[in-house]
Amino acid sequence: INLPSMRILIFEPLLIGHHLEYLHHIYLGAIRATKNTFVFAVPRKEWEIKRTNYVWPEGENIEWLALDDEECEYTNRGNLFIKSLRLSVFIRRIAIQVNVQRIFLIQLANAVPFLPLMLPGNMTLTGIIYKIYLRSNKRGIRKALEKIRYTIMAHSKNMERAFILNDSKS
Repeated sequence: INLPSMRILIFEPLLIGHHLEYLHHIYLGAIRATKNTFVFAVPRKEWEIKRTNYVWPEGENIEWLALDDEECEYTNRGNLFIKSLRLSVFIRRIAIQVNVQRIFLIQLANAVPFLPLMLPGNMTLTGIIYKIYLRSNKRGIRKALEKIRYTIMAHSKNMERAFILNDSKS
């Protein structure tokens, strides 16, 4: 199968926890997928500090976009609903700015329910859902938000794939 090349946005606004490690694994795969162009969008200051923790070989198909640190931090303030909305608006703006066809998120659930509903029809969304969050017992507003999230993910034309991390059945 001869698939057309595409531009893919790897968007990571917070390099916390294992996110830099995951980003590195994605990067190593991306430099081998030479038919596609990958745009890695990361917070400027955090990236400058933490990038030396790993070796990042040159890749002709890789572009880097330094995100505004204050805007990255702003998307992480407020309740879950507000954070999701702010993050989704930010991702959508960057995706349109760098003209990509696919968006990959290390924490997909953070941008749902809003991002799949905001994307232009020519963009798809994919990313990682963490098994620990799928299996945790939620109540009240969190339970309702989870139902909304997964219903939108299941039915949105922009949702391409959701990868379940640490799930032997996936």
